[in-house]
Amino acid sequence: MTQLTDSHPLSFSKEWPDNIIILVNEENPARVNWSFPSEASESDTPVNSKREYIQQWIPMDTEENYNRLEKEGFKNRFTADSFVYELNKNGFRCDNFDTLDLSKKSIIYLGDSHTFGIGSPEEDIWCSILHKSLQEHYNTNFNLINLGIGGGSFDDYLRLIPYIKKFNPHMIVSYNPPMYRMLIPHPKGAEYCYPGVEKSNINLGYNRLLLIDMTLQVIKSLADALNIQFYQENIDRVFTAEVIDSFLAIGNHGKNRDGEHNDREVHGVIAKYYFKMITGK
Repeated sequence: MTQLTDSHPLSFSKEWPDNIIILVNEENPARVNWSFPSEASESDTPVNSKREYIQQWIPMDTEENYNRLEKEGFKNRFTADSFVYELNKNGFRCDNFDTLDLSKKSIIYLGDSHTFGIGSPEEDIWCSILHKSLQEHYNTNFNLINLGIGGGSFDDYLRLIPYIKKFNPHMIVSYNPPMYRMLIPHPKGAEYCYPGVEKSNINLGYNRLLLIDMTLQVIKSLADALNIQFYQENIDRVFTAEVIDSFLAIGNHGKNRDGEHNDREVHGVIAKYYFKMITGK
């Protein structure tokens, strides 16, 4: 049998990267570009000692945007508007990877800004709500690994694959990014492909085969090989199946501090959707 190389996803001998999140197109405002301070002052130190950075505002949730929404009278519709983002060394909204007790099993959450929780306190994100419910259901404490990336796409899933086994995962839960979002490599770097851009047969094939179907199959195959449970759903389907039917109960809420992303009530509906998928209850 051929020996696996260090770069093979099943060998995982790599150290944690300095920063997994890489902005490939700085002119694209949809993709989060973290700007960490080189040295955090005492006031910038997270309350959680297992986090590295604290930021009140980030791309897609800026102070300028918040002030604009306040002037337009939207602030009274937000269920949360005063909180900070506590981020780990790699820019993710979970504890530093080297502080985790990896003798315990973990649950990995994949997705884009809805999983990262832009505009929401950490406790209000669907994966945080779901994680608490799953721990109660299984009567077990799991590490919470939130690998959501603002503006993320299926490309990011491919870059994260070499690190999955290191988390000792019991389960992977994916709230899939929009199916049309992808990065198209070109000589000057890369750019997002959205429905509004010109589509070629190559781009469409790249999108459907490589980024969506193949990526999910790769993760499923990896999960099967490592005896990890894998659950995934497309963002549009979750909204159609559960969230839209719940908006009457939610009333005039539904958005949080950035005015675009969901508030706790909607995140709670999403969490219930996945809890039922995972447990059948």
